[in-house]
Amino acid sequence: MSLVLLGCTSITIEESTLEMKKGTTAEVSAIVKGKGDVVWTSSNELVCTVENGKVTAVGIGEATVKATIKDKEAS
Repeated sequence: MSLVLLGCTSITIEESTLEMKKGTTAEVSAIVKGKGDVVWTSSNELVCTVENGKVTAVGIGEATVKATIKDKEAS
């Protein structure tokens, strides 16, 4: 499932769910319409970290990865 936010800038994350083992990494893609820098965050950095779209599983549990540009976000 993709989330598209309407307006002069929008952002979409293609992946809807990732199942990962501790210590593995995965790339998450953001499709941006407009200009600006994407800021990536994890809802629980004890479960996963994210930097420039690269998600690293660091623990057991669930977390939401969010990409934000200006006032728009996708997770």
